Amino acid sequence: MKPKTQGSHDEGFLEYLEDIIRTNQYIEKIKQSYKQLELLNDKRTGEVQMVKLAEKERDSLETAKNEAETYMLKELMPLKWQEKSTKLAFDDTVSHVTELQENLSGLEENLKSEKEKIQETSKTLRN
Repeated sequence: MKPKTQGSHDEGFLEYLEDIIRTNQYIEKIKQSYKQLELLNDKRTGEVQMVKLAEKERDSLETAKNEAETYMLKELMPLKWQEKSTKLAFDDTVSHVTELQENLSGLEENLKSEKEKIQETSKTLRN
């Protein structure tokens, strides 16, 4: 017997063994699985190409991102210093306002005592 068939109606040794072992019933399922495997491999290849394209695009945008980050850091430094100076000025203003309020309350007490003295003096002068 020949190892394989020469045509579709010939039977070779391999086909003869398949008939005996009864593996010829799986031939159609194997062919369908192989076609499905080819379709999935094609789909996978397409997805891999899309991933590579996305990675190239991401890499090309990396320099622009780095430049933007550098710019933002440069802009952030003066803002931090401005924030610190504003906070110090605010603290200084709060302490100055507190001092002025204390002075005001002291002056109001002096004014009150002077008014009382004036009223007492006016009463003594009227009598």
